[in-house]
Amino acid sequence: MTGKMIPLEPSLYRPIISDAAMEFFGSLLRPDSTVFEWGSGGSTIWMAQVVKRIVTVEHNPDWLAEVRRCAREEG
Repeated sequence: MTGKMIPLEPSLYRPIISDAAMEFFGSLLRPDSTVFEWGSGGSTIWMAQVVKRIVTVEHNPDWLAEVRRCAREEG
């Protein structure tokens, strides 16, 4: 993969998927990628570290604000 690698180490913001799944999805993501996801959380923050744009559908505005805050903190 070119560009920034997505960390696989344990993290509060780690998606709840297997290491193999993380490696597979991580191999597909590129710095110019746009990702669509249904529901935000750890995966949003994890992917935000490498992709250009994430479009997420989230029904809870308070949760979305928290995810955005955490994503900014992670950089």
